[in-house]
Amino acid sequence: MPDGLSRRAKNSEDEDEDEPEFDEEDWIKTHPGFGAKNVNSLNFSGIQVPTKQEGFWRRMKEYLSTMEIPQSSKDEEFRRIKRKSSYFFLEDGQLKRRNNPNPQLVISSQECQSYILKTLHEDMGHRGGNETYRIIKARFWGEGMKKSVKKWVQSFLACQKRSQNLQREQGKSTATSAIFERASMDACHIKSGRLKYMVVARDDLSGWPETVGLVK
Repeated sequence: MPDGLSRRAKNSEDEDEDEPEFDEEDWIKTHPGFGAKNVNSLNFSGIQVPTKQEGFWRRMKEYLSTMEIPQSSKDEEFRRIKRKSSYFFLEDGQLKRRNNPNPQLVISSQECQSYILKTLHEDMGHRGGNETYRIIKARFWGEGMKKSVKKWVQSFLACQKRSQNLQREQGKSTATSAIFERASMDACHIKSGRLKYMVVARDDLSGWPETVGLVK
């Protein structure tokens, strides 16, 4: 019989107590003729992203590098910089946003955002807006980037064809209001017997059929 202890939900402290500590790659043994491939990832290493910051984010970068008020920053903007500065840091001269599990490179230039979207979107095979944004935000961050991604994806004809938000013409009823107001006709070949063809007329409203056999 299960007791209260067995039904107790695991907390974060004992979640990993029973998990073995090993690297997943260590227990995957290679076998001739077989290989492993990551099919849902994207390689960012070949993408050379311009890191020049603009406007507010250029002054944020300047503040984090000197910890002094940027010369061109006004009091109101500087208060905003100080308020947001705890969420950002500099690494190898690049402005990054703190994020779990990996920090995001800040892309403040619209030109740089367009370059990233064009490069990654084509490499990913024209996926939808949500999937494209999910992959891009794993490494990059910028104000209004989600809206930019959706707008960019919608501009591609190939993506529009795959979109789940396609506008469809509203269906219209084709039913008639009176019997024998409209009928459908068809002819079919008869393989054996004296008759060679049969003509069928069917009323659209009631479904009533009438048939006539033809010799020729």
